[in-house]
Amino acid sequence: MKKPGKSRRPSANATSAPAAAPAPVQAAPASGLAQPSATFAPAQAPATPGPVHIGSPSSLSANVEEWEQRLKDEAHTLIQQELAQGVGASKPRTLSELQQLLEMAERIARKRKKHAYLPTVVVVVIAVLGVLGMSVTRLSTTEIELSARMSGFDATLGRRYKLLRDNLAATALSVSGASRLRIPDETGRPQLLKAPKEPGLTLMVSPQPDAGTSPMTLKLRPFFLPAHTRFALSAASARDVAIDLQQPEVLLQADFAGPIHLDVTGVVSRPVALETASGFLAWSGADSRIDIQAAQALGCILCLPVPVTQLAFGSTDEGFDGRDRVVTPFSRLTSGTLVLRDLGNKEIPLRLGTPLLLGVQRGELGPASIDSEGQVSIVFHGNVDRLEIGLDHNARNLMPSYLEWIAFNQRLELGWGALLFVMALIASVWSWFQGHS
Repeated sequence: MKKPGKSRRPSANATSAPAAAPAPVQAAPASGLAQPSATFAPAQAPATPGPVHIGSPSSLSANVEEWEQRLKDEAHTLIQQELAQGVGASKPRTLSELQQLLEMAERIARKRKKHAYLPTVVVVVIAVLGVLGMSVTRLSTTEIELSARMSGFDATLGRRYKLLRDNLAATALSVSGASRLRIPDETGRPQLLKAPKEPGLTLMVSPQPDAGTSPMTLKLRPFFLPAHTRFALSAASARDVAIDLQQPEVLLQADFAGPIHLDVTGVVSRPVALETASGFLAWSGADSRIDIQAAQALGCILCLPVPVTQLAFGSTDEGFDGRDRVVTPFSRLTSGTLVLRDLGNKEIPLRLGTPLLLGVQRGELGPASIDSEGQVSIVFHGNVDRLEIGLDHNARNLMPSYLEWIAFNQRLELGWGALLFVMALIASVWSWFQGHS
């Protein structure tokens, strides 16, 4: 007899009648969610089961394809669980959430696809703007070499310099713009003359025209030019040279003997016959000129290199057109070659009359000599901050651009590689940031 209130529980190992198995679940197609079998109809919906963890977008992989696959797998798992448990009430809610997540994944995929090329476009735009900027921006200084022939040039010395190597034998000599002169009088004794005002005194020393066979000897000693002296050198022939000085107190000294003629404009004009050697001293003024007629071809004038801070090859031709004074600039260059060291030693030929403008920052001039045709040949090497060919509106700027400098600079090959690496790194970081935002 069974006691009331107690019932016998079947053992866990006891066998019971098999329950009706649920309808098999068909695999969902790759493009959508699996749908439950139409023959399944639960008798009663039990209580709502606990929440099912399906993952949040922030915890999913940045790879959209992997995310979609995980969502589909979770959807299949949930459907199988609900079908196995006979739960139908929660199915619409869960499937709706999964559908929303799939739609969200598709929207993110479209957004990523839309902005996939944005880093590349940004990098390309920056590169194009950088190239354009470097093509129009020029170097502040550039290194050049110049070998040229000309009728003359102007220069400013960077340091004290000795002009002429040895005593120069001359047949005639003229010094104009002197502030003081010391010349011999009729008896051969020195006398000092001072210029009352500008433009100073002019001394001309030449042989006496009626001296006969008596020779005259005249030698100009080497003289020193102070630092920062601006001078101009020009030649009319292989034996005739003119030196213009814009520096006061340059001391010139010459020795002479024999029948000579001394002429100091406005002061003295007389022949002097000196049996013993004598000479004169001349102190240059603010704007002086020395004209030398050498006894033979001059050859070397600037025999040693000298630092210069200014170098010019232009001059002017002045005249009157009946009413006004007309000044016409021209170039004294006859030929030459300009070498741009920063552009792989690019050579630019210089023709007759080519206007060349240099802004010398620092450089070295020399040697300079006068050839048999009366042309001054020079060599210059240094850095310039201005390099133009032409005058006024026709001037052409030859200063290299940064783009040209980079293209010819072999040392920047490593820099090019580093720049490309940085640009690729920026694009990769941008893509990573977009994928995790």
